[in-house]
Formats: sequence, structure tokens, C-alpha cells
Amino acid sequence: MKSLRSTITTFIAMLIVISGTGLTEISIFFAEAAVDKVTLQGVKQLAKNVANYADQKLETELTGVQAMSILPYIKDSSNSVREKALFLDSYSKLSGSGSRYYIIADLEGNGYTSRGKKCQISHRNYFRKASSGTPNVDGPIVSLTNNEFSIY
Repeated sequence: MKSLRSTITTFIAMLIVISGTGLTEISIFFAEAAVDKVTLQGVKQLAKNVANYADQKLETELTGVQAMSILPYIKDSSNSVREKALFLDSYSKLSGSGSRYYIIADLEGNGYTSRGKKCQISHRNYFRKASSGTPNVDGPIVSLTNNEFSIY
């Protein structure tokens, strides 16, 4: 037979183990909740910062496009659409534009990228709006020239 002292010691040890396990589980639960809350707040702030950065980059790009649209070489009707597009490639490299390429098209939607690739954009929503005189930004949509998402 076990002594009373041994039984009480075993009982107290089991009580300590069960209490410790329970407290550990409760601590883990609250720690997970705290981490989830902090992580969610961080992700929300990150998304907000990325959106602000994207807005700034887009505004900068739009200002650049507006500036390029009034360049004498672009406005000169004796230059072909292809020549104007290729001019934009060299101009954008000189100006440090972050854009991969530009598209210039005639009023029928026959265009060229600034890399010299021919494209037909008359069916694109951004082209229909722009050709009717409505400035707009469309995208991200899949590019017809390189199958990557782009903003137009």
C-alpha cells in the first residue's frame, strides 16, 4: 500500500500537470488571437501603403504620358504611327519612365507598341473611350503583345 504522503504528492503533481496544461492551452489561444489581430492590422496597413504607392506611380505615369502626347514629334502628322511608337521607346528610356512599353494607334485602332510590335486595339474598352475623347485607365488586363497583365 502506498502511504498517504505518496498519494497526496501524486495527487498534487497530477493537479499541477493538469493546471499547467490548461494554462498553456489558454495562453496559446490568447497568443494566437493576439498574433492574428496584429497580423491583420499589419496586412491592412501594408495593403493601404501599396495602394497609395500604386496611385502615386500611376499619377506619375499619367503625367508623363500627357507630357509625351504634346511632344512636337508625336503631334507631327507626317510621322507614321510606327515611327511615333518607336520614338516613345527611346524617349521613355531617356526620361527614366518605369513603363515597359507604350502603344500608339490611329483612330481605327491600328497601332504599334513602342517596341515596334504591331497591334489591333479597336475592340479594347480603353481605346473606345479614348477615341471618343474620354480619358481613362483600364486594367489590369492581359496584353495582346506579351500576354502579361498591363494597365492601359
